[in-house]
Formats: sequence, C-alpha cells, structure tokens
Amino acid sequence: MAETADGSSATAAKVMQDEAADKAAAHDEPARSSSKADEPAELRSKELAPAPDSGGDLDGHPAEVQGDEDQEARKRVRLLQEQQRLQQRMRQRICQGPASEDATAPPCPPLLPMQAQQNAGHAAFDGLPAAIPGLFREAPRMDPRDVQVWADFRSAFKKYMLQLSEEALQQSLPQVDLRRMRFSANALGGLVSGQVCMNYLNNSCRRGLRCIDRHPPRSQWARCRSELKRKPCPMGDQCFLPSCLYFHLTEGQDSAAHQAEMEGIASADQRRPGSAAQHADP
Repeated sequence: MAETADGSSATAAKVMQDEAADKAAAHDEPARSSSKADEPAELRSKELAPAPDSGGDLDGHPAEVQGDEDQEARKRVRLLQEQQRLQQRMRQRICQGPASEDATAPPCPPLLPMQAQQNAGHAAFDGLPAAIPGLFREAPRMDPRDVQVWADFRSAFKKYMLQLSEEALQQSLPQVDLRRMRFSANALGGLVSGQVCMNYLNNSCRRGLRCIDRHPPRSQWARCRSELKRKPCPMGDQCFLPSCLYFHLTEGQDSAAHQAEMEGIASADQRRPGSAAQHADP
C-alpha cells in the first residue's frame, strides 16, 4: 500500500510538471512569433542603414559631392531669378520710358504698338483710366525726341542720296545726256545692259534713272534706229506694234509696192501729151 501511494504521488508530480511546461511553452510562442515578425523590419533597417564606407549617402555618392551639386543647383536658380528680374526691369523701363537720361546718350527707339496702346489707355483723361477699359484707345504716340530723331535721319538720308547722285552724274559716261536728267540712264550707277532702250528711242521710257538699258543722246538716235531696222523683229508677223523699231516683211512689201506705184505714176505722167509743156509753163 505504501508503494502504491508513492507511485501515485510521483505520477501526480510528473503531470504537474508537464502542465507547467506546457503553460510556459504556450506563453513563449506569441513572443517568438512577434520577434519573427519584427525580423524583416530590422533587416530592412539594417540594409537601409548607411554603411561606414559609403559616407552616409543613400545613392552611393559621397555626401560632399551631393552637397556640391545642391549648391550648384541653388546658384543656377539664383542666376535665373536675377536674369528674370533684370528682364522685367528692362521691360518696365522700355514701357514707361526713361525718366531721366543723359543728354549725350542716344534716344530710345519708338515704343512697340501694343505697349504704346497700353500706355495710352492708362494715360487717358489726364492720367485717369477710361470708363470702359478696352473700348477707348488712343492712337499710339511716339516720344517727341524719337520723332525728331526720325526727322533728322530722313533729312540726312535725303542729303546723302542727293550727294551720291551728283557724284554719279559727274563720273558718268559722256553718252549720258546730262541736260535731260529725267531720261538719263543709270545716273545713280547699278546694273547696266548693253542694248539700247527701245522706249527711250520712242520717247516713252518711264523708268528714267532706274532703267538698266542704255539711253543714247539724241544725236545718235538715227544711227541706232537704222541699226535696229537691219535686224528682223523677233515677233515676226505677230508683231502689231506700230512703234516697233525692228524690220518687218510687211514693211518691205509695202515699201516695194509703194515704190512701184510711184514709178508707174511717174511714167504715165511722162507719156501724156502736153505733160511736159504743162510742167514747163509757169
């Protein structure tokens, strides 16, 4: 009986130990699972953590190089901003006009049409804005200094062209008729062709100084016309110009027929009785 009691007590103690071990195992399982779940995050943090050799840069570049690039980018941004400010100031200065300028400095060019209209719209009614903006617009006005500059330029350019024309006339060829400047060819110099101006020989040249053909003096007109009459007309029988200076076959036929007719009339007059007496009597 004593042995049976000792065996039962040993079994009960063993069962109690097993239950305690099971409870301890059940209590340790969630901790292990949580630690396993936290392992990837820790690994990621370790992977993302900068290595001691990388210098603390995530992209693999040294921190000093990245800092230099950032400084250069900031400098470029500052330069662009300064350029934009300068351009804006220049636009404002051109639109508003220089308030105070040096007297020796050249005047500003005329305002652009849109800028002038905007300034005119703002300056309507002695500085007061128009009642209905956009409908009332004054004509673009130029600065009086700009108007004077353009007037001086036109007068100087006209004098320059007159001086050039006088020098060209003095150095022109002798066959140019200086007495008739309106019909003188190439008085200002430029392109010159070797042929004679047909319209000039017919007193119908309208180009005057701009004509590139040669304008001979009137003393050479007869010789020029006779030389042209020796050449056939390029248009042939299709030429219907009464003032054409070239030779035409119809003109030759008409002249031959007219000459034969005149010879026949003269011979008939000679054959008539008393024609000689009639011509002889006063």
